[in-house]
Amino acid sequence: MRIAILSPQSAHPHAPLAAALAEQLRARDHEITVVESGSDLAADLRLAALAERPDDFDLVHVMAGPRALTRVGTMHAALVATLSNDSDALPVWRHYAGRVAFLAASQAEAAGNYVEAIIAWEGPERAASFAAAHEAVYTRVVARAARIDHRPWGYYVVLADEPDHKVKRIVVYPGKRLSLQRHRKRSEHWYVIQGEALVTRDEENIRVTAGHAVDIPLGAWHRIQNPASSDMAFIEVQTGEYFGEDDIEREQDDYGRA
Repeated sequence: MRIAILSPQSAHPHAPLAAALAEQLRARDHEITVVESGSDLAADLRLAALAERPDDFDLVHVMAGPRALTRVGTMHAALVATLSNDSDALPVWRHYAGRVAFLAASQAEAAGNYVEAIIAWEGPERAASFAAAHEAVYTRVVARAARIDHRPWGYYVVLADEPDHKVKRIVVYPGKRLSLQRHRKRSEHWYVIQGEALVTRDEENIRVTAGHAVDIPLGAWHRIQNPASSDMAFIEVQTGEYFGEDDIEREQDDYGRA
């Protein structure tokens, strides 16, 4: 596995953990790139250069705190971040919830956050098991990321694909919207699970909040957009006779696909 570890500066107490993890992962035959981040311009440039290489890594692990995550959070590689117990970081962790698999060092740090796993550092003598626990998480996260279909406006994961229906979990980034489109062979049911959506359905503009749904009839012109400052997610249930991506007629699109 090709893994980039974003390490804090050498003076930070978490830097030895990142170094030990990198050493142990190399011993397990992974290709490891360690990038030291920090608060200066040079560190920002290092992270920007890494973010411009999305195909070079299977996974990026952010161990350097929320600022580093904001620099690489849009990469298409699988993303893992180690939480820091810092109230100032909470808005960043919340912003990337759903896009990033979070790790915590203790139950206290995990409180109030969705975490993939709790992995505690138990000293150098336990470094091998520390790395093995991370490797197990990486394997799950990379497998999950392989099912993600990225788009300019966000991404989706197909949850079910059967002869009589198809189900997707769709995430729309802040300020983005899908194309204005219609389908000839399917209708759709959209259930918002996170954030707030603005739905266009023919001549209607409908605001839909988490926990509420809207139906898109066969042949109706429709689009969905995220007017908020954090990710919006919804479940799309398609029913009809055909669910291929080629059953899309676009009237208007922000990305030149109309």
